[in-house]
Amino acid sequence: MTLTVPSNGALVVSVVDGSGRPVADAEVEGNGSQHSHRKWCPLGGTDGEGVLRLRGQAQRGAQLRARAKGHAPSRWQQVQVRADG
Repeated sequence: MTLTVPSNGALVVSVVDGSGRPVADAEVEGNGSQHSHRKWCPLGGTDGEGVLRLRGQAQRGAQLRARAKGHAPSRWQQVQVRADG
């Protein structure tokens, strides 16, 4: 899973397999950096290109992970969403 965080508060999540091929219909979850609680919430599924775009994200840290049928779950990754500019 790769994460792109443009400065406009959008978050682009790309889910790929071990060979680098996009994984369609992967479920992406986040926990809002609740380190000790680890309450994971669904954020959405990837499109046919393995991409999920999340717009209007608040400036904060978050942890994300992805799961897809036929693939091992990803490890969670930390991301920091920045404010505009």
